Amino acid sequence: VMSLEFRRVLFRSLPHFPAVTVNALGYRRMTHGNPISPDQLIGLVVPVTGAGEKVRVLGEDGTLLGLADSRGGALHPAVGLADR
Repeated sequence: VMSLEFRRVLFRSLPHFPAVTVNALGYRRMTHGNPISPDQLIGLVVPVTGAGEKVRVLGEDGTLLGLADSRGGALHPAVGLADR
């Protein structure tokens, strides 16, 4: 289990990655490794990124949940940091 402070440090070390915030359903899907669709995001659309680029996925409280790949109009979790 990663501490909240470690997640904050990691979040600050990745400013070059675009970020999205997920709603409660998006949180559940992210923490279970399932794709996240645009209707599970708060306020933004799925960012278009280049091949191999990651997107930071944040919870409603701003906590870094992990990194995802943006492809096919959805986000696909690549690295999960949040507890289920």
